[in-house]
Parts: sequence; C-alpha cells; structure tokens
Amino acid sequence: MAVVLQGRQTLAHPNGLLVGRRGVGGHGARCGFAGKEFSVADIQLSFPIEAAAARAGLDASRPRLMDFLERIHARPAYQRALERGGPYELMS
Repeated sequence: MAVVLQGRQTLAHPNGLLVGRRGVGGHGARCGFAGKEFSVADIQLSFPIEAAAARAGLDASRPRLMDFLERIHARPAYQRALERGGPYELMS
C-alpha cells in the first residue's frame, strides 16, 4: 500500500510503520514518524516500539527504530515525566 506524505510516496509496511527511501518516516533518520517535526504521532508510536523492545525482541538489528526510541528517551519532557511519575515497567 502506498501513502503520500508531504508529496513523497511512502510504503506502508505490514507492521504499521511507514518506510520510505530514507528509512522510518521516509524523511531521514533524525525526524519523527509523521514528518520532519516531532508530533503526537511520535508519542503514540513510542508505546508499541517500547513494547517491542521489552517483549518482542526489538534490538540493534533495527537501528532506526532503536535510534527513535533512544531519541524519545532523551527528550527533556520524557525525563521530566519520569521524575514526576517515577519509572514504569511496560507490560509487566
């Protein structure tokens, strides 16, 4: 299935990720899933990626997904949320 985002054709991967010529998101390695800017879509997609890392074997064999997850974890807002709410264990 093809999807057009910002004038670029992107393929919808069976696992639900958008994969373009430049990788996840189709816009390069340093951006979000839905475009060049961080958005609510990135927050929403961080949960299934967290689950895949915790329970489905997501690892360094998928460097772009791991990079995305590391960027989410490095965001100041993510760090503040952990400070306020404490650490969480996904799918325990």
